Amino acid sequence: MSVLHPKSNRYYCWQITGGRCWYCGTNLTPHTFHLDHVIPQFKGGMKSRSNLVPSCAHCNVTKHTKTLEEFRASRVKALGQVFTTAQVAYLLSQGIHLPTPPPYLFWFEVKQQQDMNQSSGASS
Repeated sequence: MSVLHPKSNRYYCWQITGGRCWYCGTNLTPHTFHLDHVIPQFKGGMKSRSNLVPSCAHCNVTKHTKTLEEFRASRVKALGQVFTTAQVAYLLSQGIHLPTPPPYLFWFEVKQQQDMNQSSGASS
């Protein structure tokens, strides 16, 4: 017997990732995962399936009312030192060039890239 009703938003969201957090990729359980609004309702996001994704508790609570890009910036900052624009300009004026960090990608972005690579490899 399925834990999630096939017509529910929870079931729909579970299906789109196969039970993984949209942001970090953590395996979720059907009973405890959160539904997150990609565009927060607080900022005009709709309460529709197209705006809902499965999320682990940590990512959902951390994202809170942030947009996707605000959440990405908060994750980058949490992972390491981020310089302000003024600090970068000063360092560059002194001839100091900082390495460019790789972009911070959410699980769904990595998955999309993998799917595109597989489909382009299959068509070659």
